Amino acid sequence: MNYIDYNKALFWQIGVLMNHCKSNKTYGISRKLLALLLVLCLFVTGCSSDDTSDQPQTDSAAADSQGNTDSSMSVQNTYEQYTTFSEFTDALFRENITLSTLNLHYTLAQPENYGITDYKVALSNQSVVDFSTTKQQFYDYLCKLKSFDYNSLTKDEQLVYDILVYDLEQEYNAADLQIYKEPLSPTIGDNAQIPILLAEYTFYDEQDIQDYLTLLTTVPAYFEDIMKLEKMKSEQGLFMSDTTAEAIIDQCREFIKNPESNYLISSFTERIEKMEGISETQKAEYIAANKEHVLQSVIPAYEALINGLTELKGTGKNQTGGLANLPDGKRYYQYL
Repeated sequence: MNYIDYNKALFWQIGVLMNHCKSNKTYGISRKLLALLLVLCLFVTGCSSDDTSDQPQTDSAAADSQGNTDSSMSVQNTYEQYTTFSEFTDALFRENITLSTLNLHYTLAQPENYGITDYKVALSNQSVVDFSTTKQQFYDYLCKLKSFDYNSLTKDEQLVYDILVYDLEQEYNAADLQIYKEPLSPTIGDNAQIPILLAEYTFYDEQDIQDYLTLLTTVPAYFEDIMKLEKMKSEQGLFMSDTTAEAIIDQCREFIKNPESNYLISSFTERIEKMEGISETQKAEYIAANKEHVLQSVIPAYEALINGLTELKGTGKNQTGGLANLPDGKRYYQYL
């Protein structure tokens, strides 16, 4: 990590992930697991063997990893090239941190220092509704993790191993509950947090500016994906209450009510004007591009989200009872 105050910044960035970047929990590895891997990449350098004879035995997902799983859940060889524990966890970190460009940027100022030079710019590189792929990922992670000889790991690595196994098994066993996850909320949902994270997006160099502008163009597709989930929830009677839907709609309307003076336009201009090493002509071009993307991509995406939620209002069968009244609500609450 490339921060002035190394330790303070490290845990501050982890805090950012926990409080803002919900996509890690929703798509792929959990936020606490990602934070753990972040620390691991900084401090763990030991190695391990492929002997599995002395591995600790764990519950259901561990049984799956020993071969008691459905044939459709066969192990993929994605991680076979990583022969040491540290190589595997480093790869796991790189893979998951690049699932969201926001997460990547808020965690690593210079991702190239971690071997991350080629990544797709997107709010999320995993579909909200691709449930089977997510479950397969957790299974593959567990299978590779359990290929390491536990007794050959250092004490720090054993601790990381235990936490990874525990967390991955929790996620694997709850994979069928993903439709209960809710990416939208009046205050802490993606609809409310994405503009804040974009407005606070730091420009270290010109590549950051280009990534940021590309991110703006991906907002419509990301919200379309979220609406697919909301429609699935609606079809199964799991859609949010009308009160919650209206609060989210109000938040979206408030954000876009004055498009020309939207704070994503003004905040970008302020950041660009502070940049050094960029000509005034280039700055003007970036400012114009940002305004166009806000008006042509971001604002319409929020309008589509408002329309989609409005259409689904009234389809939620649980208007006042909370999670406990949903079919698997208590189980999902226990998972949370």
